[in-house]
Amino acid sequence: MLKNWFNASEAQEFGKNLAEIYSAEHSILEKKKEKARTVNKRAKLLGKLTSGVKQFGQTRSLNFYKKAKLGNAFKWALLEKGYDAKFVDQLTKEVLLALK
Repeated sequence: MLKNWFNASEAQEFGKNLAEIYSAEHSILEKKKEKARTVNKRAKLLGKLTSGVKQFGQTRSLNFYKKAKLGNAFKWALLEKGYDAKFVDQLTKEVLLALK
């Protein structure tokens, strides 16, 4: 039982995949020139991320350790892709708040 409590591999993998999804869709948005539409699309992308995180959290039993591992994997995957640290911190915070 205690072994399962510390097994956060699924949460970490989800965090990495979430960063990949964000990065792929964000790079498409960066190429677009229309600023007003891009802001709306970024808001939709954030909504898509948080709804995916909510669904993941509802279908699995996530303790605070697993949530932290998910957030950490998400954060570092984005930092490795070259995103700004302040931006990544804020985005990670939004993702983790969606798990509550």
